[in-house]
Amino acid sequence: MSKVYKLLATICASATVFCAPAPSAHGDVTVVPGAGATIVASSVTNGTDGVIVAILAYGSPAGTVYVYADDPTDRIEGIVVQPQEHPPFTASQLSINLIVQPKPDTDGQIKYLGSIIRDGDDGDLWIGQVNVQGDIGKSTAPHATILEAQVVGSVTAVGSIASDIVSLGSTQASGSITRIEASNGSILGDVVLVQGLIDTVMASSASATADIGSPSDAVYILSKFAIKRIEAKNSIYANIDATYNGGSASSDILYIKTTLGSLNGSVKGLSIGGAGAPNGLEVATDLNASISLSGAIRDPVTI
Repeated sequence: MSKVYKLLATICASATVFCAPAPSAHGDVTVVPGAGATIVASSVTNGTDGVIVAILAYGSPAGTVYVYADDPTDRIEGIVVQPQEHPPFTASQLSINLIVQPKPDTDGQIKYLGSIIRDGDDGDLWIGQVNVQGDIGKSTAPHATILEAQVVGSVTAVGSIASDIVSLGSTQASGSITRIEASNGSILGDVVLVQGLIDTVMASSASATADIGSPSDAVYILSKFAIKRIEAKNSIYANIDATYNGGSASSDILYIKTTLGSLNGSVKGLSIGGAGAPNGLEVATDLNASISLSGAIRDPVTI
């Protein structure tokens, strides 16, 4: 029995929790179908550190499902999504695009998000957008939670991001990670792309302590194809590899920048820099990273 079926069977047996095909809600977190999606069953129930959301849904063949928060103190411990095969579409055609955000026209905020995972193998989970007004994962326990899907779009937190973020790719899509941004904290989780390209990983806080990784725990930022941009307000402690999983002919790293601090760990790719802007390597203080390139340094290195 799958994780989602087990959750639904256990949760919906309780008379204190509301479960329905769609929408479902508990407290101030709501599951709502969007374009192309049919929710077969869903539940929202209290966990130990926020609510747990379980969703069983299918697309036609693609569909969007929204998880909304409409209270200013909402916390989500985890979201488990099982795409369901639905004729005439096969599992290799079906996908659910998940959007997690405050409910429009409310004062809702997501103050904490732990994990998002797919269950089963009857279709893809695409994390289209995650918009959290607090932390994703706990900075006191990096890597203990995970956001994992075939495709990852925009994941932003007005706080730190300590959950690992993984894009697996599939037969439908090569995989991608569009934007990972901590706008008022550090990025303390790994960012891993099994197939495809990482666009942006950024700790953009105005705080001078906004890092990517930490001195005691260098994160991994890994991509099979290319990495366009990695930027931290302070320092970067990371093992950066654009040739992960065998690499490709386009495994370049276009831009790495520290505004105030140092670059530590390792950097591996075909080349640094390339077409477009920004590009190159800009390190405000010390370069304490090994750099391994099989190609060229195409743009300025500033230290």
